[in-house]
Amino acid sequence: MAGYFQAVALDLDGTLTCDGQPDGQALAAIGRARDAGVRVLLVTGRTLEHLTADFPGLAAAFDLVVAENGGVLAGPTGARPLAGPVEEDLTDALTRRGVTYRRGQVLLACAAAADQAALEEIGRLGLDCQLVRNRGELMILPAGVSKAQGLLAALTELGLSPHNTIAVGDAENDRAMLEASELGVAVANAVPALKAHADLVLDGTNGSAVAALLDGPLLTGEHRPHPRRRQVQLGTFPDGNRALVPSSQANVLVTGETGRGKSYLAGLLAERLLTAGYRLVVIDPEGDHIGLGALPDTLVLGGPSPLPDPRDIAHLLAGHGPSVIVNLSTRPPAEREHYVTQLCDLLETARTERGLPHWIILDEAHALLGRDGALRPIVDVARRGYCLITYQPQQLCPEVLATIDVALSTAAPLDAIVAPGSLPPPPAIPHGSALLVRADSDAPAGLFTLDRRTTRHRRHRHKYAEASLPPHRWFVFRGPDNTPGPRVGNLAEFVTELDRSDLGVIDHHLPRGDFSRWILDVLQDPELGARIAAIEREVADRHKLDLDRARGQIRDTIEQCYLTSPREDPTVAS
Repeated sequence: MAGYFQAVALDLDGTLTCDGQPDGQALAAIGRARDAGVRVLLVTGRTLEHLTADFPGLAAAFDLVVAENGGVLAGPTGARPLAGPVEEDLTDALTRRGVTYRRGQVLLACAAAADQAALEEIGRLGLDCQLVRNRGELMILPAGVSKAQGLLAALTELGLSPHNTIAVGDAENDRAMLEASELGVAVANAVPALKAHADLVLDGTNGSAVAALLDGPLLTGEHRPHPRRRQVQLGTFPDGNRALVPSSQANVLVTGETGRGKSYLAGLLAERLLTAGYRLVVIDPEGDHIGLGALPDTLVLGGPSPLPDPRDIAHLLAGHGPSVIVNLSTRPPAEREHYVTQLCDLLETARTERGLPHWIILDEAHALLGRDGALRPIVDVARRGYCLITYQPQQLCPEVLATIDVALSTAAPLDAIVAPGSLPPPPAIPHGSALLVRADSDAPAGLFTLDRRTTRHRRHRHKYAEASLPPHRWFVFRGPDNTPGPRVGNLAEFVTELDRSDLGVIDHHLPRGDFSRWILDVLQDPELGARIAAIEREVADRHKLDLDRARGQIRDTIEQCYLTSPREDPTVAS
């Protein structure tokens, strides 16, 4: 059964071949990998005619073949060019200069020694072509054609992502393919330039090295390398180094006390992963993460709209659809749990079959992955790709905590994932900072300054704006004689009652700071509370503020922060 890596792309000459022939060990390992559910692709600079003539039947050992350095895609149903051919004018010009070449459906191939003649004729004719070296060979291709382009076309046909792909090569023309894949690998006999840019250099050479890779711990998930280029930056340490988190094959815990920026930090991580091209499903019980919908290829579902069938979300991801934010803020707890349980069951199957989504971000994770959590028998957190957000990490079950690779905290101690006493007491964490701990590292916890988000963060936006709070947390409007009046259970009701209240009611509450106290104590929104408190202080200090204008200011401030629709909301963080 395939693990995180669903596909392996292999170069032929110098990678699979030994003494000019495909390595038998490698071909056997390719068969075993395919039997286990891994798709294996051949990506070669050869033309299909050249490949078939030298190695009859070899193409059948692979799921797809990308030939002509990315110019042609071939499979069981036939072959098709991915670009137009190099112009005939160039072949005529090279013939006149005595250059020997082979023509494919797209490229021209000749000896590397002909590079100067080719450059001169391309320039003279004004053609949009590129020269690509492959050791002693030269390929002339239309601009933009590369092994990376061909590999991406093949993966799209298979319904797979380059973020679930390993690419292996040995020569200069393999570099683009390695860079387009999640993990770029060079065999030991690769040219120095390729080894310098590879994420991993194998110990062995040619096909024997490929066989060891296919049968080894990379595909089973026992070895999970985190190349530096496949990490996302969340901020900066005091010494100027970047605070990095692996962008795949890791579990991340985001924790901190309520109101200390935990959701902001989790949203920053989600932003960076989305921008890097990973597919996410965010389980959002409180509507904290709907601002992420402003990013490309990201869809917000639920909230005031009906929730889709969980099967539709799984189907959407299987078709390389957008990332999904599932807003459950308007649903009662029992319905949330039932829906998330169904959805995660389907997502586990989708990840097994296609590797998508790359990440499942689960807010309020302690409720579903605690000792009696509904998701415990369903999700396999050991396969990685989970971001768990919780203010109660100690409530997560021990086997879940044991899989955490990186912990990020905005306030709480981190004894939940490391042995008590193994870390010094965490420093005071100022607003806008967080603590980073790698569970498998002896390095001390590091305090870093958070980067700014590009999408606007709204704490519990729909919970406090539209859903009703428990009765004991409702706001009670009172008259001048302190007589109890209307009671409201969310901010939408608060604004409605504020508008219809007698000015005597407003005059009763403003000098006492009742409005800001409710927002701070019950809604736990320090930003909104501070803004309302400033209005209240102006009344208390000057006794001049027009009460009707104060009412309008409070209403407008709440509407700006909570009641504006996401489409109208600005997306630049303040």
